Amino acid sequence: MVLRRNLLSIIVISVLAGALLFLTIMLGLAIIKEAKTKKVIAAKSVAIDNFAKKSRMPLTEESISFLADERNKLKSAYSRLKLALTSPLAEDVPRESMDSLQFKERLIQTQKKLREEAKEFSLSLPDSLGFTKYETELSTRGEIPALWRRLKVLEELIYLMTLSEVVSLNEISFIGDDPAKEAAQPVPAEHVLAGMPVDKAAAQPAQSENFYDEVKVSFKITCTYSGLIKFLYKMRASPFIFIVDDLDITRAKDTLDKDEAAESMLQANFLAKAEIIR
Repeated sequence: MVLRRNLLSIIVISVLAGALLFLTIMLGLAIIKEAKTKKVIAAKSVAIDNFAKKSRMPLTEESISFLADERNKLKSAYSRLKLALTSPLAEDVPRESMDSLQFKERLIQTQKKLREEAKEFSLSLPDSLGFTKYETELSTRGEIPALWRRLKVLEELIYLMTLSEVVSLNEISFIGDDPAKEAAQPVPAEHVLAGMPVDKAAAQPAQSENFYDEVKVSFKITCTYSGLIKFLYKMRASPFIFIVDDLDITRAKDTLDKDEAAESMLQANFLAKAEIIR
């Protein structure tokens, strides 16, 4: 009899302990779910507040639908613009050139080839072609894409100079820092407003505020008046999208006291950039 009572007590206690454990687990799950729900609500609230600050348009289903349509129109227009302004600079760096040693070898060989081609067209080149640092040091993997674009710009400019009968490239240098490190971007508001879960929205690729990139370059050339006109025309007709920000033209200093033919030589100082539409 006593054994039965003890067994019954053990069963009751076990059931109560199990029920307590079950309730504890359910309470923990409810707390976790509540925390996630609050996090989602807070993220959407921030997105809505940011959107409301940028637009006076009431936030309704109709306004969201209207803005979505406008966004699609802009994306379509941007796609057409990007197709029309395709540049060789937008091409990805070849996989075999992403190694520092291989890129350095390519850099040296490319500069050697450019000097040989320039010599054939009687184009004088300076000792430095804008890559002095990387002729003696290895570039990091993160620097290679920007250096690759600069090298392509250098090749194109020297090619255009040979076609334009430019006498000499006096100096050239690239302006700007090496590629900036990608920074973490906030969750785009349109992803949250579209109903995308916050965790998936945060996992979307970070978008830069600018839809383009550029390679800035400064260089000085010596040429005739007709040669300068040809060079400017070649820059405009190039598949590269060149924009001349500044152009300073003076008479070449080393020809001031020479004959009339030599006096027609000009020195042109360029500040230009090659645009890349992403």
